[in-house]
Amino acid sequence: MERVRPIPQKTLVNNVRTMIKRYASHLESGNHILREGSQQQIAHSTIDYFRETDPATGSIHTDGYQVGPGGLGKTIIEGVFFIGINTMPNGRCVLGDPALGKRILVGVPTNQLAGQWGDRLLGEFNEETGVRDPGPFGDLFTGHVGVYHAGLSDKEKETVLSKAVVIIVHDSARVLYEHTNPRTGEHAPLLNPKDFDMVCIDEVDDKVRGDVTSQFYLEAFFPNCMVIGCTATPLFKSGKTIGDYLFGGKKPICEITHEEAVQRKEIAPHINIIIEPEVDLSSEITCVTEEWEDYSDTQKLRFINQAGTGQALIDTIRIGKHSRTGKPLRNMMQLHRAVNIEHGILIEEQLNATFGSGYAQVVYGRTDEEMDDEMRRLIKWMFQTGDIKAVVQCKLWGRGTDFPELELTVQHAPSLSPNEITQFHTRASRKGDGKKIALYLSPFIRGIDQLVIGELLGGHYMIPPGYDFPPTTGGGNQPSDPEPWPEIEGVNVYYTQRQLAMFAQQRRRQKQIDGLQAKPKNMMTLDGMADVLHIDRDILYERVFHPLQDAYEKRQARQKYIDLADELHVRGKIFPVRHMGFYQHTGQEVFCVDSNLVSLCEHTLYGRLDHTPPEVLDKDTAQHFLGCNNPQIDTLWRELQQAFFNRKNYERRIEIEGVDFSYDIFGFFRREDEGTSEFFIFPDALIPAYRRINGVDLEAAEHWAEQPAIRQCKTSHWYTEADVMESLDINPLTGSEDTAFVTKVFDHLRRQSRSLRIGRETEATINIDRSRQSLTCSKRWLPLAQANHQTVLVIDKRAFQWIKNRLDLESAYEAGQSFHADRENFESGPNMEL
Repeated sequence: MERVRPIPQKTLVNNVRTMIKRYASHLESGNHILREGSQQQIAHSTIDYFRETDPATGSIHTDGYQVGPGGLGKTIIEGVFFIGINTMPNGRCVLGDPALGKRILVGVPTNQLAGQWGDRLLGEFNEETGVRDPGPFGDLFTGHVGVYHAGLSDKEKETVLSKAVVIIVHDSARVLYEHTNPRTGEHAPLLNPKDFDMVCIDEVDDKVRGDVTSQFYLEAFFPNCMVIGCTATPLFKSGKTIGDYLFGGKKPICEITHEEAVQRKEIAPHINIIIEPEVDLSSEITCVTEEWEDYSDTQKLRFINQAGTGQALIDTIRIGKHSRTGKPLRNMMQLHRAVNIEHGILIEEQLNATFGSGYAQVVYGRTDEEMDDEMRRLIKWMFQTGDIKAVVQCKLWGRGTDFPELELTVQHAPSLSPNEITQFHTRASRKGDGKKIALYLSPFIRGIDQLVIGELLGGHYMIPPGYDFPPTTGGGNQPSDPEPWPEIEGVNVYYTQRQLAMFAQQRRRQKQIDGLQAKPKNMMTLDGMADVLHIDRDILYERVFHPLQDAYEKRQARQKYIDLADELHVRGKIFPVRHMGFYQHTGQEVFCVDSNLVSLCEHTLYGRLDHTPPEVLDKDTAQHFLGCNNPQIDTLWRELQQAFFNRKNYERRIEIEGVDFSYDIFGFFRREDEGTSEFFIFPDALIPAYRRINGVDLEAAEHWAEQPAIRQCKTSHWYTEADVMESLDINPLTGSEDTAFVTKVFDHLRRQSRSLRIGRETEATINIDRSRQSLTCSKRWLPLAQANHQTVLVIDKRAFQWIKNRLDLESAYEAGQSFHADRENFESGPNMEL
């Protein structure tokens, strides 16, 4: 079939520029019809958008879409737009003169919505008088708007298609465009895109995701006209938007969120209510597919009946009251949604049996075409006049229907489509006389992989300023507010913002957890790995688990390894992807790492680990000397571990709450008895640790350290025989004269200190090579040597200096330097890292 050749891009751009220029100049001709706020924001944003240059093409925009919540009045916005682009400089509306005005096509998904567009532009038809009441636009559109439907005669269809504004359903527009001459078989469109300057696609999210309708618009109208789409639900279950499907990935011209419209008081605020009957699904029900939409109507009804949601919904309406106004739900105007017409008839019968004959009326017809237009109007009129309280529908009145009187929407048919559910429930969003808050009532059925209303509306269970709904436990279980939701036996009711947020989060998490494999024994959780490595779990999470989890989630397809870089040691760690992942553990989703990677995690944290020096103190020993409680030692240990990992290269000291700690008085070492790593402090850290825990000054801490019980720990001011050998670079295995001298000094001191108590100091006199010298020595404990308390002899710094001078060794050490600092400078030099 030969298609209509598209208008040259330059011509189309010029046409759009002309229309926008005219609209911008004469917006005041219809501006008074718009409400202040969102409606004017969308209208003016549309002008600015079509004036701007498209970065991708370098030309002005010729298509785009607007997003606004249901009930905002997008029809009014577009009606004012139509007036603006068809108004001449003298202010005269020329909608009926194609020579001067611009022709517009309005595409809608249903005949019912086409009729609603006609009612908005021309005025609503009055059942009593038989004529149209004045609408928002007065007589501006009178005689210039045609609503096309299949029931018109050929002459009436021709008249409608000649109007300045043509309103038509998508399928009819496509059929008219694809019309062929029956005699020649050639393409002879009855609806020609070149006859229109602008196309407005209402509810653009409906039937435009890759089907024949979207292809029709893309091929026929996008190349020839200025296109504006309107929607309240741009987001799909796939995560894509209508911009991705139809507008080449564009973002909306202007987006007004549901919350913004409520806060501006442009639509009615609402409360979502979720009921969950305490009924388990029967094992007789089997799922033949994994998708709810793939179930037959019969299967859906079996689930719903077994779950007992139908009766629970009616019981909620029978007992429930508005949580703040106290108005009974049974007195509210309601719209119910059924699975199919048979289900709708059943709901109608249950409502009438519960509340009295004539309370509810089902809307017959599976589709718009099967329901007589006059019957629809009659039911709507009866509903608005209060003759009936509840209308039950199936696949009708779920999109675009205007019911300002509606206060309560009731969902009997679960759905996975966010568009379908949101469109249905927001039928009650339009503000009406005396309607302060709308209620959305929806069930949750156990065993069905469905989204709940709070998730589908994107978290729109919001509370506007001025409304305070106190939290409640729901279902009447220990209510904490003075006006609790009535208790319904066997039903949990969730209706406050806090409850719905927790409910939705719980269901999302449970869905994810149910699909996970149970944690194998060889996989280690964060807590398990922290116990093995003797490290604070928060530090392990920050430095290993979180980077691994983040890299694992962002990994590319077929990626086999994750490379983590150690900032301090600047070397990469390669983790196999197959040795990590998410698992189900104790009812939670947890990230685990294979136990075979313990040494790799340890290496990532510390680099190369030295064996534990004998004089260091573990957590329990340090707590004993410091005399503090468990929270205090835990806090100190965590602060020092964080300081250890967060230190910078060449950094020597860290200040914690005004107390200085040197980096050489704490750290991680490998325990010789167990082969695992653990965090220790040296005795030198006891004084600053005492200051940090007790908040005292240095003088008070040093006085505390003079106690014999504290002095027994060997600090860096005291040297063992091995310390002296190592610091002077003397190898005891060579048997040199220097080795013999040091050994002789310590042998003399040991003999004289046999009766000395641990922790005490003494002046011992030795005679070596005719030299008589007094040296200060002491007995100290090495608390963790071989996991036993071991006693050693130590000498002070003055004695150590005498030995160096006696051996005639040149020293580069400065007075007052600690043994550990001396040793590090001696081995590593000034430019080595810690």
